[in-house]
Amino acid sequence: MTMLLRASAAPAILLVVLAAGCQFDRPEDVGDAGADATDAPVVAIDAPVDAPGLAAYDIAYPAEWRMSVQGPATSFIVIVNTGPSPLSLSTFQVTGLSDDHPTAVVRVTSPGSFGDTLQPDTAAGALSGLAETLLIGSGLVPEAWSVRTTDFLSLELLNAPAGTYDIAVNLTVELDGRPAALPMTIHVVPGPTIYLDPLVGRRLTVYR
Repeated sequence: MTMLLRASAAPAILLVVLAAGCQFDRPEDVGDAGADATDAPVVAIDAPVDAPGLAAYDIAYPAEWRMSVQGPATSFIVIVNTGPSPLSLSTFQVTGLSDDHPTAVVRVTSPGSFGDTLQPDTAAGALSGLAETLLIGSGLVPEAWSVRTTDFLSLELLNAPAGTYDIAVNLTVELDGRPAALPMTIHVVPGPTIYLDPLVGRRLTVYR
């Protein structure tokens, strides 16, 4: 189902890091919600080649989730100022969202304007314990994590039928007039065990 707005033409966005594999096997292969990861995420880094312009910012976020409950999940993305000047976070917003499930609804919201300004080569974003392990502990975001209380997004899964299946999500956010596409996959699994787990970390660069 589709909600919110269609994003305007996006500038060049380069995927620079993917942590762990994208294949989802069985729920028991991944640590329980709230538990520490038993294996450190594998991180591969590809340096940008022939960048199309000046770097504006990077976003690190979970590209895959395991969920058995509605949520919401909060505190799961980090923004890194990769530009040469301070970056105001006040314009951060969700500009597009859709999913491919006929009845379930993926809802992603942002609380609104943010007052923080991010200095160059520093990161911002409140993180849950699992998200911190995935994004910071893995080395995906090595920059100084200077703003830790700003919670950018909330993720919910509504009207999801019982079963084991995947939902593809297309999310677009925007900061400083530059949109970023954040595709995600939600692996829905049965209860009664509560899963609201970020599984795979991804980092991308947005250029001006």
